Amino acid sequence: MGNQNLKGRYQLIATGPDNYREYFNFEGRKRFVPKEWVTFSSVKLACIDSLTCLFENEYDFKCALHDGMEEDNDKLSIIYNVNGERKLYPVYNDEELKVVADRAIAKTGGTTIDKDDVTTRRIMNSIFREIQNKSSNFSYEAVNSPIVNEQLNNHSKEVIDKFNYDTAYTKRSYNAQFQLFMAAFEPYKEFRALYLAYKSYYKRMNKHVEIEKPVSKEKTLEKTKTFEPAPGQISMYDLLNK
Repeated sequence: MGNQNLKGRYQLIATGPDNYREYFNFEGRKRFVPKEWVTFSSVKLACIDSLTCLFENEYDFKCALHDGMEEDNDKLSIIYNVNGERKLYPVYNDEELKVVADRAIAKTGGTTIDKDDVTTRRIMNSIFREIQNKSSNFSYEAVNSPIVNEQLNNHSKEVIDKFNYDTAYTKRSYNAQFQLFMAAFEPYKEFRALYLAYKSYYKRMNKHVEIEKPVSKEKTLEKTKTFEPAPGQISMYDLLNK
């Protein structure tokens, strides 16, 4: 899967104190460069998440870019255009999102989630059960979140409301409901927003995020280990090592 399949509308940028911008170039030596030097900066959101989720935080990411020295005070963000410029923020140190992003890249180049992936389905099932829980405030908070990374589009909000209240949607079998829910959140950006809202909710409730996981004696994802790319696909781990 080459660069053409990974092209999108999202750009990872570094903004300095004087509002001067540099753009992360996903080609050649992977780093932030002035706009006029960029050869490949517009990618799918999943490609950015697959990269940044490997690192503990922004400082860790910048140190890797600068060979161990964090040299600047630039702030990182993700920009895209929909009726004007909009902004998101990078996600760091998230093994679950890293796996979902990698599977999405392998399946569609990152446009949509891989609904057949086991990890993705486990996450979606945990979130869906929380939405169905009438005693939980998660649905209300997800629909009304003021946090940029967690903001859903109007269709996604309507879907949550339909499954949170007693409607024709909730009269179907659980499997039928879940398939409809998965289809509604198939676009990667909408899944990402819902997932981050779910994590934030549990953090505010001082609870551990409840995502069912298979029993494992070792970590399945290390900074030195990433999802094996499809033939010809860019390995996001290799981005900083070429």
